[in-house]
Amino acid sequence: MITVTECNELPESFDSLFDQSLEYLDRETTLDWRYMGNPRDAAAKKEKVREIYQEHIDASESLVVCWEKDGVTIHIGAGSIKPKDDKYIQWNYGLFGKDATGSKSFLHEPEYVRKTAEFVRNTLGMDGYSVSCQKGGSIYDYHFSRANDFEGFERSGVTYTNPDIAPEVTLAIIRYRYLD
Repeated sequence: MITVTECNELPESFDSLFDQSLEYLDRETTLDWRYMGNPRDAAAKKEKVREIYQEHIDASESLVVCWEKDGVTIHIGAGSIKPKDDKYIQWNYGLFGKDATGSKSFLHEPEYVRKTAEFVRNTLGMDGYSVSCQKGGSIYDYHFSRANDFEGFERSGVTYTNPDIAPEVTLAIIRYRYLD
């Protein structure tokens, strides 16, 4: 069984989820560490990400959400609610771990999608979510290769920007709307 809840503090599983995610985060097109001051080693990266998650907990227009499957924390996400786009939560950061069976296939399970949709719609009162990623990167390619394969929601828009800190990088914000 999957549960989705908002965190008032970082879960004890933060370190484990970070450790399980670090290899993925270190891929060139997943997370650009320049946005975080270029922490040099795993310990510094973990502390910087911990700091960012805590900032999301403390800020009024941000939150941290925890997903558990059969009592095991499998995902924590840090998101923000933009005043100009308050019908969509923007997931800014995500840490993913393995479930009790050692798998990450939960991301494709209908229950995971359904429980997330219920949380976003019923608890947060929003229409959907958006993700920010590097154009041409693994997250971007994943979202575009899957297109509208997911039952229960559809891709409803994409915008592009080039951040001041890394003008050679094109960021994409991909928006998804949950279907009735």
